[in-house]
Amino acid sequence: MSKITQSHRIERIFGVRGIPTFSTFTLSGQPLTVVELELSSENGGSGLSLANDDAYVTLTNVGAPCGVCVARDFQTVFEDVVPVGRTIAIDLAEPFDISWSGPLHAVVAYFPRLAIFEGHKGLEQHSIVDNALLDDDLLGAIMACLRHTTGPSNPQEFEMFARQLLAAACSCLALTHSIWMSKPRLASLTLSDDQRQIAIDYILSNLDSPLSMPKVAAACGLSYRQFSRAFKLSLGASPHDWAMATRVDRAKRLMRDPSLRLSDIALMVGFCDQSHLNRVFVRFSACTPGEWRRKHETKKTTDQCEPA
Repeated sequence: MSKITQSHRIERIFGVRGIPTFSTFTLSGQPLTVVELELSSENGGSGLSLANDDAYVTLTNVGAPCGVCVARDFQTVFEDVVPVGRTIAIDLAEPFDISWSGPLHAVVAYFPRLAIFEGHKGLEQHSIVDNALLDDDLLGAIMACLRHTTGPSNPQEFEMFARQLLAAACSCLALTHSIWMSKPRLASLTLSDDQRQIAIDYILSNLDSPLSMPKVAAACGLSYRQFSRAFKLSLGASPHDWAMATRVDRAKRLMRDPSLRLSDIALMVGFCDQSHLNRVFVRFSACTPGEWRRKHETKKTTDQCEPA
């Protein structure tokens, strides 16, 4: 990921530091982050977002009703009392200011747009309704459940639970609260179609060896910094995370062959050794390669034993 992580951006927006977070990735390597905010000041507070990203921050109230105001270019775009269980979505494509009128207890999530619409064919050119109160009991319940998954004490067995909740939240946003985009988002900051294809082809052609992202950037005619930002805006993940997620996906396909050892598969998809494969695999799949292989071997055996 970039040096400014999603959790850091949430901290900057709400003017807090060191809040417990849960971060994970979608199957395609797009990052997702959720935090639980407990801001107790009776006088409320304020914050702002200066960074542009093809993403949304959602705020679901899990405490007492609280007035929230969002402004862009000194114009108020949202001002309402957010009841418990209700959610607002704030578009990160443009800078904004936010303020709240009293104590705020909320679950806040950072959703890249491409993560929301991942797997939903036909909705790729959609965005989320923002600056509005989302009257959605299901979304509110999903986000409220996520408050129990944040923090450093989060047991590992809850990671898959949290992943599924975030995936459900993405589907809920995509299927219920999406609208057609009338104009491209951040178009001037993204990769062109040719640059996107050059980058993807280069990475896929070199997955089995050490990847040099500065070389990929040069092939696209961009500086490394420009390339990293444009790649993330175009594909929803940093070049490194996208490559790692793709390596894990390729490793899964190879792991279906029982004759291949994990140590050999690790080298075949570009990892230094099996230990490196294990660390990255757990990060993107919430289980070890061995656990994943045993699970799918059991499923394959069960399918073969079932009568026709």
